[in-house]
Amino acid sequence: MFRNSLTLSIIFLSSYILIAQNGWFWQNQYPQGNHLLTVWALDQNSFIAFGQAETQMKTIDFGNTWDIKNYINGDDQAIE
Repeated sequence: MFRNSLTLSIIFLSSYILIAQNGWFWQNQYPQGNHLLTVWALDQNSFIAFGQAETQMKTIDFGNTWDIKNYINGDDQAIE
Protein backbone atom coordinates (compact mmCIF):
# COMPACT_ATOMS: atom_id res chain seq x y z
CA MET A 1 0.00 0.00 0.00
CA PHE A 2 2.79 2.41 0.95
CA ARG A 3 4.66 1.62 -2.26
CA ASN A 4 1.58 2.37 -4.40
CA SER A 5 0.98 5.64 -2.58
CA LEU A 6 4.60 6.65 -3.01
CA THR A 7 4.51 5.80 -6.72
CA LEU A 8 1.31 7.81 -7.26
CA SER A 9 2.75 10.74 -5.33
CA ILE A 10 5.90 10.77 -7.46
CA ILE A 11 3.89 10.58 -10.69
CA PHE A 12 1.56 13.36 -9.56
CA LEU A 13 4.39 15.67 -8.45
CA SER A 14 6.48 15.10 -11.58
CA SER A 15 3.51 15.78 -13.88
CA TYR A 16 2.68 18.93 -11.89
CA ILE A 17 6.25 20.20 -12.24
CA LEU A 18 6.27 19.50 -15.98
CA ILE A 19 2.98 21.34 -16.48
CA ALA A 20 4.19 24.30 -14.41
CA GLN A 21 7.19 24.74 -16.74
CA ASN A 22 5.06 24.86 -19.89
CA GLY A 23 5.54 28.23 -21.58
CA TRP A 24 7.83 31.04 -20.50
CA PHE A 25 6.58 34.56 -19.94
CA TRP A 26 7.62 37.71 -18.10
CA GLN A 27 5.87 38.39 -14.86
CA ASN A 28 7.77 41.60 -14.17
CA GLN A 29 9.31 43.40 -17.11
CA TYR A 30 12.22 44.97 -15.27
CA PRO A 31 13.70 47.44 -15.98
CA GLN A 32 11.31 47.79 -18.95
CA GLY A 33 9.60 45.56 -21.52
CA ASN A 34 10.24 47.17 -24.91
CA HIS A 35 12.75 45.74 -27.38
CA LEU A 36 16.00 47.68 -27.43
CA LEU A 37 17.33 48.55 -30.89
CA THR A 38 20.71 50.10 -30.10
CA VAL A 39 23.02 50.53 -27.12
CA TRP A 40 25.96 52.96 -26.96
CA ALA A 41 28.77 53.06 -24.43
CA LEU A 42 29.60 56.64 -23.47
CA ASP A 43 32.45 55.70 -21.16
CA GLN A 44 33.43 52.87 -18.82
CA ASN A 45 30.31 53.19 -16.63
CA SER A 46 27.79 55.13 -18.76
CA PHE A 47 25.51 53.70 -21.42
CA ILE A 48 22.46 54.84 -23.35
CA ALA A 49 19.97 52.61 -25.15
CA PHE A 50 17.12 53.31 -27.54
CA GLY A 51 14.27 51.00 -28.42
CA GLN A 52 10.66 50.51 -29.45
CA ALA A 53 7.95 52.93 -28.30
CA GLU A 54 10.70 55.56 -28.32
CA THR A 55 12.22 54.00 -25.22
CA GLN A 56 15.30 55.81 -23.96
CA MET A 57 17.42 54.35 -21.18
CA LYS A 58 20.50 55.83 -19.52
CA THR A 59 22.82 54.55 -16.80
CA ILE A 60 25.89 56.15 -15.27
CA ASP A 61 26.71 53.35 -12.80
CA PHE A 62 27.34 50.38 -15.13
CA GLY A 63 23.66 49.37 -15.18
CA ASN A 64 22.90 49.21 -11.48
CA THR A 65 20.26 51.92 -11.91
CA TRP A 66 18.53 53.16 -15.07
CA ASP A 67 16.79 56.37 -16.04
CA ILE A 68 14.00 55.17 -18.37
CA LYS A 69 11.77 57.34 -20.53
CA ASN A 70 9.07 56.34 -23.04
CA TYR A 71 6.79 58.08 -25.50
CA ILE A 72 3.36 57.03 -24.23
CA ASN A 73 0.01 58.46 -25.35
CA GLY A 74 1.55 61.61 -26.79
CA ASP A 75 3.47 62.38 -23.58
CA ASP A 76 7.12 62.89 -24.51
CA GLN A 77 9.39 62.14 -21.52
CA ALA A 78 12.85 62.68 -23.00
CA ILE A 79 16.00 62.02 -20.99
CA GLU A 80 17.64 65.26 -19.93
